[in-house]
Amino acid sequence: MVDDNRIDFDNANMPSQRARPERQAEEVAELALRDWQGLADRLSPIIGERGFGALYARSLHLTQDAYPWLSLPPPQSPASEPFFATLRRSLELQDPTVAADAHRALLHTFTNLLNSLIGKVLTARLVQEAPPDGSTDGRSQEFRNDR
Repeated sequence: MVDDNRIDFDNANMPSQRARPERQAEEVAELALRDWQGLADRLSPIIGERGFGALYARSLHLTQDAYPWLSLPPPQSPASEPFFATLRRSLELQDPTVAADAHRALLHTFTNLLNSLIGKVLTARLVQEAPPDGSTDGRSQEFRNDR
């Protein structure tokens, strides 16, 4: 059965889409953090930093069922640099394929929660916007190596 409420990350314009299969976990973590910082930058003005932080924490909690090594961040603003440091450390300690799978699962959980609050169309628009770093090639096949 197809879930019509899921966002298509295979076509999302996000930095992590550019990770190649031979990359190390540290690089997967770096690209994942760019995704999360981009989402925080786009969503915080709309749902507030606390709203973003709450959705992110809830997404981590739900994703921990499949990836129990994911840790919740300390309570602080998503605008602060250390907010995503816990995610970075968690991803860097994993095999690159596992780190990429966990990041993808976390993104899906986050966007599904956001979707339930603001709807699929707006969620897709916010998630699939061009990243703030000005990158243009978000449709790369490189991050999807393990499907």
